[in-house]
Amino acid sequence: MSAYICRRFVRGLVPLISWVALAFFPNCLIAQKDSTRIIKVKAPVQEITILPDVKILYIGMKQRFVITNSIGKITNIKMEGAKAIQNDSEWVIEGLKDAAFANMHIYGTNIRGENVLLQNKKYIVRSVPKPLIKVNDVVPDSVAEKLNLMAYGHLSANFPKDDIFRGGVIDFYMVTINKNKFDTLYAKGAVFTKEMKTTISKLKTGSLINFIKIRYLLAPTNQILKADDIRIYMNATTVMRFGG
Repeated sequence: MSAYICRRFVRGLVPLISWVALAFFPNCLIAQKDSTRIIKVKAPVQEITILPDVKILYIGMKQRFVITNSIGKITNIKMEGAKAIQNDSEWVIEGLKDAAFANMHIYGTNIRGENVLLQNKKYIVRSVPKPLIKVNDVVPDSVAEKLNLMAYGHLSANFPKDDIFRGGVIDFYMVTINKNKFDTLYAKGAVFTKEMKTTISKLKTGSLINFIKIRYLLAPTNQILKADDIRIYMNATTVMRFGG
């Protein structure tokens, strides 16, 4: 058989062999000269995650962050006007000074393993707000009913509902003047003592009641802080009568 006939015979067998292979072995891939596949590989996206996702930092309050790098490591955190201390997987920001803004600089490894600045994040800096102290839900420098004070007199530390802070009064002093004499009484907790209620029962309409040295527990920092002194005016409760 001549070389030409052999070449023609082999070329004729290739499609037949390919058909048989695909019919009986569908998972088998027969490589051909013109069947090159091009696979494009995308570079991984590097993401920096900061939790919690807050916008405001408070002076004198520690803030804990968990910061992760989707590709490499977080190597260092620098905070303008404050200290950044690593504690296991957390970064603790403390010592913020009185400023309007503070920038957090996050350093870590990139896709090439280089230690670089990965991200800057800007935060608003504010002072921790003081609560509004109320007496039986009566705001300072307002009038409170005598019987209400005697029945369930108490103080409360109030923050706006959308604020992260909450407070509870832990102790205070009540100061009254009766017959030109000062009477100062102490209460542990937020509720008036029996002695306070007795003193209030002897006061005249229009008497001034002062609350001083009010301390409250601030959440979520668990700090014990001092509130501003307040005062209210006492009014005699009006008793309505019906019939003759």
